[in-house]
Amino acid sequence: TLIQELIAKIYTPLVVGQAWEMLDPASTKEIEEEEEEEKKREEKKEEEEKK
Repeated sequence: TLIQELIAKIYTPLVVGQAWEMLDPASTKEIEEEEEEEKKREEKKEEEEKK
């Protein structure tokens, strides 16, 4: 959205992330889910390398 673009141009990443959560909570939830899946994949890969 235009608001998100303007916030991204003016503010720091921390503020941008917090604003995104308020403006579009669904998208931040999707990002969190993707990060969790990636973390699980990395942990599984590390376990396989130890074997």
